[in-house]
Amino acid sequence: MHGQVARAPPAKQVACSLRSARARDVRLPTATARTSSPHSSSERSFEAAVRKERSVILVGDAKETLAALEIAVANAPNKLDEQLVRSIHRALDRLKRDPFAGDPIPKRLIPNRLRKLPNLFRLELSQFWRLLYYLTGDEIRILAVVCEICDHKKYDALFGYKKR
Repeated sequence: MHGQVARAPPAKQVACSLRSARARDVRLPTATARTSSPHSSSERSFEAAVRKERSVILVGDAKETLAALEIAVANAPNKLDEQLVRSIHRALDRLKRDPFAGDPIPKRLIPNRLRKLPNLFRLELSQFWRLLYYLTGDEIRILAVVCEICDHKKYDALFGYKKR
């Protein structure tokens, strides 16, 4: 054997054996792949929600409040009103990126006027204002519907909170 050169197997045979080795390494039983996932089911549902198309609309009082604030800023610029309008636009942009950005309000605390909504979330704005919205949608998109933009006094009255 000292004088003999070791022959390599043909290239076609090596490629086939590599493919079959890779196939054996990659194939996992379906049940094992699911149970070994490091993500919980809520994280998977959030990841699925992230892939959906997201949009935000304003309805009712929220639309009127934002329009009134924008008109007030256009007519007589006021730093506090400008700050509040910027805060509202930032919140709307944030909702487009992450519809679950707000704090969920427990069902038992939702006021009677808003009880017909499927869910309710709250986002805090500047100057102690609040943005109330609910989420709806289907398999294709998530729609954040802003139903109320109000100051702290109106928010407290809406939820029945009283001064001590």
